[in-house]
Amino acid sequence: MWKIIAAAVAAFVLLVAIFYPMINEQTTSPCAALERRFLSVAIAESPPEEALAVQLARKLLDLGKGKIARQLVRRDNPDIPAVITCYQYYWHSMFDRQWLLRTGTRMIAR
Repeated sequence: MWKIIAAAVAAFVLLVAIFYPMINEQTTSPCAALERRFLSVAIAESPPEEALAVQLARKLLDLGKGKIARQLVRRDNPDIPAVITCYQYYWHSMFDRQWLLRTGTRMIAR
């Protein structure tokens, strides 16, 4: 009985880990969710004088639909599938917003 409960809990946790980023960010892919997460954090953390630039960046990334994040994470981790890296970066950002800003800025600057 405990094995069934443990398996059900593990399956539930896995489903949450897979689908939460896309549901929370209202996207259809983990890389698009990562893009939106990055911009949300950037907007929240940016000084008011940079708000317009960040809003324009958001409009550009909305057109990308995850392609920009996919290319950046692929360049950062070429041996790991981009989708897996997008999930990893998204979940890391949930616990360390500043890490996402540093990593995203570093990846874009390359």
